[in-house]
Amino acid sequence: MYRQLRLILVLALVVLFAGGCKKWFEDEELTLPKTPYTGEELRTDGYYYYTMNGEYFRTITFFYKNGVAFRPPSGSHSLQEVDEYVINELVGENRFHDSQLSWELYNVENDRILFNYWVPTRPFQCYFQEGTILNDTTFVLQRYYRMENGEVTDEGNANETFHFRQFSPKPDSTNIFIP
Repeated sequence: MYRQLRLILVLALVVLFAGGCKKWFEDEELTLPKTPYTGEELRTDGYYYYTMNGEYFRTITFFYKNGVAFRPPSGSHSLQEVDEYVINELVGENRFHDSQLSWELYNVENDRILFNYWVPTRPFQCYFQEGTILNDTTFVLQRYYRMENGEVTDEGNANETFHFRQFSPKPDSTNIFIP
């Protein structure tokens, strides 16, 4: 009798935990409204890159007119190698197309740019990054932060200058994470 009661209790706990587990481990949703980009503050016919020490890129970003941005995993390469990477890895059979961390929303208002993106935690949390647009080929990201219950938390400074590089073809902007 004691064994049966214990087995029932264990099974009940497993069912209870499994049923509520999804809620505990659910990724946060981006909260920036998806807004089509119709302005001319930034160019969308290529990609923006962030350099470190003036020689190598660390991050590339594609902007799309539907308000979606794509930041695939990147590293340190010459711009020619970046172009080859885009053609070989991102256009057509994009192996990062199904990577939630590569997709973001962005919004431009006058000379300000705001991104809303996921960070690699489990579950994924959402952060914001904002900066200033200097001209249609350059913007500087200056600050990042997280919003929790309407309050800014985990705030930090950045100083990342992105430069434009005209490039075609671009990866497709359709993805399963931002409809």
